[in-house]
Amino acid sequence: MRGASAPGKLMLAGEYVVLFEGSALVTAVSRRARVFRSATGNNGSGLRGDGSRENGSVSPEVLLAIQLARRAFPSESLGPLDIDVSELRNQREGKYGLGSSAATAVAAAGLVAQAAGRTLDDPGTRREILPIAWEAHRVIAPGGSGADIAAANFGGTLEVEPQRSSPPHTNPVDWPRGLIARAVWTRKVARTNEMVARVRDFGESNPAALRQALRPLRDAADRVTDAFRRQSVPDLIGAVREHHQALAGLGHTTGTPIVEDTLERTAHLAEEYGGGAKPSGAGGGDVAFACFAQEDAADRFDGACRAAGLVPLDLTFHADGLRGEFLSTGATP
Repeated sequence: MRGASAPGKLMLAGEYVVLFEGSALVTAVSRRARVFRSATGNNGSGLRGDGSRENGSVSPEVLLAIQLARRAFPSESLGPLDIDVSELRNQREGKYGLGSSAATAVAAAGLVAQAAGRTLDDPGTRREILPIAWEAHRVIAPGGSGADIAAANFGGTLEVEPQRSSPPHTNPVDWPRGLIARAVWTRKVARTNEMVARVRDFGESNPAALRQALRPLRDAADRVTDAFRRQSVPDLIGAVREHHQALAGLGHTTGTPIVEDTLERTAHLAEEYGGGAKPSGAGGGDVAFACFAQEDAADRFDGACRAAGLVPLDLTFHADGLRGEFLSTGATP
Protein backbone atom coordinates (compact mmCIF):
# COMPACT_ATOMS: atom_id res chain seq x y z
CA MET A 1 0.00 0.00 0.00
CA ARG A 2 1.24 3.46 -0.82
CA GLY A 3 1.16 5.95 2.01
CA ALA A 4 2.48 9.24 3.33
CA SER A 5 3.77 10.10 6.77
CA ALA A 6 4.68 13.27 8.64
CA PRO A 7 6.45 13.76 11.97
CA GLY A 8 5.14 15.10 15.22
CA LYS A 9 6.84 18.07 16.81
CA LEU A 10 8.30 19.39 20.02
CA MET A 11 8.27 23.11 20.76
CA LEU A 12 11.70 24.18 21.98
CA ALA A 13 11.10 27.90 22.57
CA GLY A 14 8.65 30.71 22.02
CA GLU A 15 5.37 29.37 23.41
CA TYR A 16 2.78 32.15 23.70
CA VAL A 17 5.33 34.69 22.44
CA VAL A 18 4.84 33.30 18.94
CA LEU A 19 1.13 34.19 19.17
CA PHE A 20 1.90 37.84 19.92
CA GLU A 21 4.30 38.96 17.17
CA GLY A 22 7.21 36.78 18.17
CA SER A 23 8.94 33.69 16.79
CA ALA A 24 9.28 30.10 17.96
CA LEU A 25 11.78 27.28 17.70
CA VAL A 26 10.36 23.85 16.89
CA THR A 27 11.83 20.45 16.03
CA ALA A 28 10.34 17.45 14.25
CA VAL A 29 10.40 14.17 16.18
CA SER A 30 10.65 10.59 14.97
CA ARG A 31 7.10 9.60 15.93
CA ARG A 32 4.88 9.97 12.90
CA ALA A 33 1.31 10.17 11.64
CA ARG A 34 0.55 7.97 8.63
CA VAL A 35 -2.18 8.11 6.00
CA PHE A 36 -2.35 5.33 3.44
CA ARG A 37 -4.62 3.64 0.96
CA SER A 38 -6.60 0.89 2.61
CA ALA A 39 -5.97 -2.64 1.41
CA THR A 40 -9.24 -3.93 2.81
CA GLY A 41 -11.74 -1.15 2.13
CA ASN A 42 -14.31 -0.16 4.74
CA ASN A 43 -17.98 0.43 5.22
CA GLY A 44 -18.23 3.05 2.51
CA SER A 45 -17.18 6.11 4.48
CA GLY A 46 -14.00 6.41 2.42
CA LEU A 47 -11.89 7.22 5.47
CA ARG A 48 -11.37 5.51 8.77
CA GLY A 49 -9.14 5.42 11.77
CA ASP A 50 -7.63 8.08 13.97
CA GLY A 51 -5.73 6.18 16.62
CA SER A 52 -5.22 2.88 14.87
CA ARG A 53 -5.80 1.06 11.61
CA GLU A 54 -9.04 -0.39 12.87
CA ASN A 55 -11.50 2.29 13.87
CA GLY A 56 -12.04 5.86 15.02
CA SER A 57 -13.16 9.16 13.60
CA VAL A 58 -11.59 11.46 11.04
CA SER A 59 -10.95 15.02 12.16
CA PRO A 60 -12.25 18.05 10.22
CA GLU A 61 -8.78 19.31 9.30
CA VAL A 62 -7.91 16.00 7.65
CA LEU A 63 -11.05 16.09 5.53
CA LEU A 64 -10.33 19.69 4.54
CA ALA A 65 -6.66 18.93 3.85
CA ILE A 66 -7.69 16.23 1.39
CA GLN A 67 -10.27 18.49 -0.24
CA LEU A 68 -7.83 21.39 -0.69
CA ALA A 69 -5.04 19.10 -1.85
CA ARG A 70 -7.25 17.60 -4.55
CA ARG A 71 -7.75 21.08 -5.98
CA ALA A 72 -4.01 21.71 -6.08
CA PHE A 73 -3.00 18.19 -7.17
CA PRO A 74 -5.67 16.71 -9.47
CA SER A 75 -5.36 12.94 -9.45
CA GLU A 76 -7.25 9.69 -9.56
CA SER A 77 -9.55 8.83 -6.69
CA LEU A 78 -7.60 7.56 -3.70
CA GLY A 79 -10.30 5.16 -2.57
CA PRO A 80 -10.67 4.28 1.12
CA LEU A 81 -7.93 5.64 3.36
CA ASP A 82 -6.62 4.48 6.73
CA ILE A 83 -5.13 6.88 9.28
CA ASP A 84 -2.70 5.85 12.00
CA VAL A 85 -1.51 8.18 14.78
CA SER A 86 -0.74 5.46 17.32
CA GLU A 87 2.88 6.58 17.66
CA LEU A 88 1.69 10.00 18.83
CA ARG A 89 -0.63 8.92 21.61
CA ASN A 90 -1.05 6.52 24.48
CA GLN A 91 -3.98 4.26 23.69
CA ARG A 92 -5.26 4.35 27.28
CA GLU A 93 -4.42 7.88 28.40
CA GLY A 94 -4.61 10.03 25.27
CA LYS A 95 -2.34 12.23 23.17
CA TYR A 96 1.23 13.02 24.12
CA GLY A 97 1.03 16.62 22.88
CA LEU A 98 3.33 16.08 19.89
CA GLY A 99 1.11 17.70 17.26
CA SER A 100 -0.73 14.65 15.94
CA SER A 101 -3.48 16.71 14.29
CA ALA A 102 -1.04 18.84 12.33
CA ALA A 103 1.05 15.82 11.31
CA THR A 104 -2.06 14.02 10.07
CA ALA A 105 -3.18 17.02 8.02
CA VAL A 106 0.24 17.25 6.37
CA ALA A 107 0.36 13.50 5.67
CA ALA A 108 -3.15 13.54 4.19
CA ALA A 109 -2.30 16.39 1.84
CA GLY A 110 0.92 14.61 0.97
CA LEU A 111 -0.87 11.42 -0.01
CA VAL A 112 -2.98 13.36 -2.50
CA ALA A 113 0.13 15.00 -3.96
CA GLN A 114 1.81 11.61 -4.18
CA ALA A 115 -1.14 10.23 -6.15
CA ALA A 116 -0.64 13.10 -8.60
CA GLY A 117 2.93 11.99 -9.19
CA ARG A 118 4.73 14.34 -6.80
CA THR A 119 7.76 13.33 -4.77
CA LEU A 120 7.06 14.26 -1.17
CA ASP A 121 10.60 14.97 -0.01
CA ASP A 122 11.05 17.42 -2.89
CA PRO A 123 11.39 20.98 -1.49
CA GLY A 124 9.05 22.38 -4.13
CA THR A 125 6.32 19.88 -3.30
CA ARG A 126 6.64 20.64 0.39
CA ARG A 127 6.36 24.37 -0.27
CA GLU A 128 3.11 23.73 -2.14
CA ILE A 129 1.72 21.54 0.62
CA LEU A 130 2.48 23.98 3.45
CA PRO A 131 -0.39 26.43 2.72
CA ILE A 132 -2.82 23.56 2.14
CA ALA A 133 -2.14 21.90 5.48
CA TRP A 134 -1.92 25.27 7.24
CA GLU A 135 -5.34 26.32 5.96
CA ALA A 136 -6.86 22.97 6.91
CA HIS A 137 -5.38 23.05 10.40
CA ARG A 138 -6.93 26.45 11.03
CA VAL A 139 -10.28 24.63 11.32
CA ILE A 140 -9.31 23.47 14.81
CA ALA A 141 -6.54 25.97 15.64
CA PRO A 142 -7.60 29.32 14.13
CA GLY A 143 -5.22 31.28 16.34
CA GLY A 144 -2.28 28.90 16.11
CA SER A 145 1.22 29.81 15.01
CA GLY A 146 1.55 27.13 12.33
CA ALA A 147 4.79 25.87 13.92
CA ASP A 148 3.45 22.33 14.18
CA ILE A 149 2.40 22.32 10.52
CA ALA A 150 5.80 23.65 9.44
CA ALA A 151 7.68 21.01 11.45
CA ALA A 152 5.49 18.19 10.11
CA ASN A 153 6.00 19.40 6.56
CA PHE A 154 9.68 20.35 6.41
CA GLY A 155 11.14 18.33 9.28
CA GLY A 156 14.39 19.22 11.00
CA THR A 157 14.51 22.14 13.41
CA LEU A 158 12.97 25.44 12.40
CA GLU A 159 12.70 29.01 13.57
CA VAL A 160 9.09 29.91 12.80
CA GLU A 161 7.66 33.40 12.37
CA PRO A 162 3.87 33.51 11.94
CA GLN A 163 2.20 35.76 9.39
CA ARG A 164 -1.20 37.37 9.83
CA SER A 165 -3.05 35.67 6.96
CA SER A 166 -0.59 33.25 5.38
CA PRO A 167 1.59 30.32 6.43
CA PRO A 168 4.55 31.07 8.70
CA HIS A 169 8.00 31.97 7.48
CA THR A 170 10.57 29.34 8.41
CA ASN A 171 14.35 29.20 8.70
CA PRO A 172 16.19 25.91 9.31
CA VAL A 173 18.45 25.62 12.34
CA ASP A 174 21.13 22.96 12.83
CA TRP A 175 20.88 20.62 15.80
CA PRO A 176 23.70 21.55 18.23
CA ARG A 177 26.63 19.16 18.43
CA GLY A 178 26.75 17.46 21.81
CA LEU A 179 23.17 18.29 22.77
CA ILE A 180 21.45 15.43 24.60
CA ALA A 181 17.69 15.97 24.59
CA ARG A 182 14.70 14.25 26.09
CA ALA A 183 10.93 14.49 25.74
CA VAL A 184 8.96 13.67 28.90
CA TRP A 185 5.24 12.96 28.92
CA THR A 186 3.51 14.19 32.07
CA ARG A 187 0.52 11.83 31.67
CA LYS A 188 -1.75 14.86 31.88
CA VAL A 189 -3.60 15.67 28.67
CA ALA A 190 -3.88 19.45 28.22
CA ARG A 191 -6.23 21.38 25.95
CA THR A 192 -4.09 23.87 24.06
CA ASN A 193 -7.00 25.96 22.79
CA GLU A 194 -8.32 26.47 26.31
CA MET A 195 -4.91 27.45 27.69
CA VAL A 196 -4.29 29.94 24.90
CA ALA A 197 -7.80 31.37 25.23
CA ARG A 198 -7.20 32.13 28.90
CA VAL A 199 -4.03 34.06 28.12
CA ARG A 200 -5.70 35.93 25.26
CA ASP A 201 -8.72 36.79 27.42
CA PHE A 202 -6.43 38.17 30.09
CA GLY A 203 -4.62 40.26 27.49
CA GLU A 204 -7.84 41.80 26.22
CA SER A 205 -8.67 43.18 29.65
CA ASN A 206 -5.09 43.74 30.85
CA PRO A 207 -2.94 44.46 27.78
CA ALA A 208 -0.15 46.23 29.66
CA ALA A 209 0.18 43.43 32.20
CA LEU A 210 0.33 40.83 29.44
CA ARG A 211 3.03 42.75 27.57
CA GLN A 212 5.07 42.95 30.75
CA ALA A 213 4.70 39.21 31.39
CA LEU A 214 5.65 38.36 27.82
CA ARG A 215 8.84 40.43 27.84
CA PRO A 216 11.01 38.01 29.88
CA LEU A 217 9.49 35.11 27.97
CA ARG A 218 10.46 36.66 24.65
CA ASP A 219 13.98 37.34 25.92
CA ALA A 220 14.37 33.74 27.13
CA ALA A 221 13.04 32.33 23.85
CA ASP A 222 15.50 34.48 21.91
CA ARG A 223 18.34 33.17 24.08
CA VAL A 224 17.30 29.56 23.42
CA THR A 225 17.29 30.16 19.67
CA ASP A 226 20.59 32.04 19.82
CA ALA A 227 22.22 29.20 21.78
CA PHE A 228 20.98 26.73 19.16
CA ARG A 229 22.45 28.79 16.36
CA ARG A 230 25.78 29.18 18.19
CA GLN A 231 25.82 25.45 19.05
CA SER A 232 26.36 26.28 22.73
CA VAL A 233 24.90 23.54 24.90
CA PRO A 234 25.80 25.19 28.25
CA ASP A 235 24.11 28.43 27.20
CA LEU A 236 21.13 26.47 25.93
CA ILE A 237 20.65 24.72 29.27
CA GLY A 238 20.68 28.06 31.06
CA ALA A 239 18.28 29.61 28.57
CA VAL A 240 15.86 26.67 28.86
CA ARG A 241 15.81 27.12 32.63
CA GLU A 242 15.02 30.82 32.17
CA HIS A 243 12.33 29.96 29.65
CA HIS A 244 10.67 27.64 32.16
CA GLN A 245 10.61 30.35 34.82
CA ALA A 246 9.24 32.90 32.35
CA LEU A 247 6.42 30.54 31.39
CA ALA A 248 5.64 30.06 35.07
CA GLY A 249 5.57 33.83 35.46
CA LEU A 250 3.17 34.22 32.55
CA GLY A 251 0.91 31.61 34.09
CA HIS A 252 0.97 33.35 37.46
CA THR A 253 0.15 36.74 35.91
CA THR A 254 -2.69 35.47 33.75
CA GLY A 255 -4.11 32.89 36.14
CA THR A 256 -3.37 30.10 33.66
CA PRO A 257 -1.90 26.78 34.94
CA ILE A 258 0.90 26.71 32.37
CA VAL A 259 3.49 25.19 34.70
CA GLU A 260 1.52 22.76 36.86
CA ASP A 261 2.95 20.22 39.27
CA THR A 262 4.19 17.61 36.79
CA LEU A 263 6.00 20.17 34.63
CA GLU A 264 7.53 21.78 37.70
CA ARG A 265 8.70 18.36 38.88
CA THR A 266 10.25 17.66 35.48
CA ALA A 267 12.16 20.94 35.52
CA HIS A 268 13.38 20.31 39.07
CA LEU A 269 14.66 16.84 38.15
CA ALA A 270 16.43 18.16 35.06
CA GLU A 271 18.27 20.78 37.13
CA GLU A 272 19.15 18.16 39.73
CA TYR A 273 21.04 16.26 37.02
CA GLY A 274 22.70 19.31 35.49
CA GLY A 275 20.21 20.00 32.72
CA GLY A 276 17.25 22.20 32.01
CA ALA A 277 13.61 21.51 31.17
CA LYS A 278 10.53 23.47 30.21
CA PRO A 279 6.99 22.87 28.98
CA SER A 280 6.81 22.13 25.28
CA GLY A 281 3.68 23.79 23.98
CA ALA A 282 0.95 25.56 25.89
CA GLY A 283 1.66 23.74 29.14
CA GLY A 284 -0.88 22.52 31.64
CA GLY A 285 0.51 19.02 31.20
CA ASP A 286 1.28 17.17 27.95
CA VAL A 287 5.01 17.05 27.27
CA ALA A 288 8.24 18.72 28.40
CA PHE A 289 11.55 19.31 26.63
CA ALA A 290 14.71 18.60 28.61
CA CYS A 291 18.34 19.08 27.61
CA PHE A 292 21.71 17.98 28.94
CA ALA A 293 25.38 18.09 28.05
CA GLN A 294 26.12 14.52 29.17
CA GLU A 295 24.41 11.26 28.19
CA ASP A 296 24.84 9.69 31.62
CA ALA A 297 23.13 12.67 33.27
CA ALA A 298 20.22 12.37 30.85
CA ASP A 299 19.97 8.65 31.60
CA ARG A 300 19.82 9.30 35.35
CA PHE A 301 17.17 11.93 34.69
CA ASP A 302 15.15 9.32 32.77
CA GLY A 303 15.24 6.99 35.74
CA ALA A 304 14.22 9.72 38.16
CA CYS A 305 11.31 10.68 35.91
CA ARG A 306 10.04 7.10 35.81
CA ALA A 307 10.28 6.88 39.59
CA ALA A 308 8.19 10.07 39.80
CA GLY A 309 5.48 8.68 37.52
CA LEU A 310 6.62 10.64 34.45
CA VAL A 311 7.25 8.98 31.08
CA PRO A 312 10.41 9.67 29.03
CA LEU A 313 9.38 9.10 25.42
CA ASP A 314 11.48 6.94 23.13
CA LEU A 315 12.05 9.24 20.16
CA THR A 316 14.69 11.21 18.30
CA PHE A 317 14.78 14.87 17.34
CA HIS A 318 15.46 16.82 14.13
CA ALA A 319 13.57 14.12 12.23
CA ASP A 320 12.68 13.85 8.54
CA GLY A 321 9.67 15.79 7.32
CA LEU A 322 6.87 14.69 4.99
CA ARG A 323 7.73 11.57 3.00
CA GLY A 324 6.17 8.76 1.05
CA GLU A 325 6.05 5.23 2.40
CA PHE A 326 5.22 1.80 1.08
CA LEU A 327 3.40 -0.35 3.60
CA SER A 328 3.34 -4.11 3.11
CA THR A 329 -0.13 -5.63 3.24
CA GLY A 330 -0.91 -6.71 6.77
CA ALA A 331 2.01 -4.81 8.29
CA THR A 332 1.50 -2.41 11.14
CA PRO A 333 2.83 0.99 10.06
